[in-house]
Amino acid sequence: MPVLSATRNAFAALFCAAFAAGCSQSSSGPGFGPQSQGDGDDSGAGPTTATDSGTSSEDASAVADGMAASGSDTDASAPAKGNLPGPDAGGASSMSTPDAGGGMSTTGGDGGPCTVNLSCVLAAAPSTGDIRQDCVNRINQFRTTCACLKPLARWTAGEACADMDAQYDAMKDVGHAGAMANICNWGDAQDECPGDPSNQYVISMCLQQMWSEGPPPAGTTIAECESPQMLDSCYEVHGHFINMSDPNNNQVACGFYTTSSGAVWAAQNFSP
Repeated sequence: MPVLSATRNAFAALFCAAFAAGCSQSSSGPGFGPQSQGDGDDSGAGPTTATDSGTSSEDASAVADGMAASGSDTDASAPAKGNLPGPDAGGASSMSTPDAGGGMSTTGGDGGPCTVNLSCVLAAAPSTGDIRQDCVNRINQFRTTCACLKPLARWTAGEACADMDAQYDAMKDVGHAGAMANICNWGDAQDECPGDPSNQYVISMCLQQMWSEGPPPAGTTIAECESPQMLDSCYEVHGHFINMSDPNNNQVACGFYTTSSGAVWAAQNFSP
């Protein structure tokens, strides 16, 4: 992805030509160092696998109410796309995207009948006790139920990098700073929830808000939407959805980092 700069909300900068709109609930913290995700301690322990003791099973009306209360912006940083100078960089898809209204009957990712409804608002499933699996399950809930796409595999080998990205970005207080710095192999595309109040909020609210950006206008290809000419009018509006629904992605790694003040940064790294 060619690197270019532009201002956007609290982040003040976009680092490449394929970023989408987002608002940051930023946290503050010292410079980046190896720190523990699990307890949010800034003392120097390395990131660890995190679990959420709560449940993510808010009902759909509560999710919708929360989205309305938070305004039109998502609680997510502008997503990074794989043509950043980085590992596993791939070209954008030329596929056209369906209209957000949905209603088209097709075959689902499991081979059964499925009706496309890209504007869906879904209650998150109860927590498995593994926040990373909850994150993968939530993304797949939207892909399989709403877009009739195949589910993504859990990219366990990429989770250490996703943790590093979340931690690095939290310490820099800048979304996608780790991806830009190429601190590890982050895959082809990245979404991020910056400074959210809890792991549960990431699962139930942030991922729903990302999905609810919906696809580009009917007839607009992904490649066109990601082009510099349509950055402001298209990708800044629909980029998180594009990354979540890209049929070329086969796996996703979810990383989490909790700062000493309790703010949760969560990166979702997508890979073919």
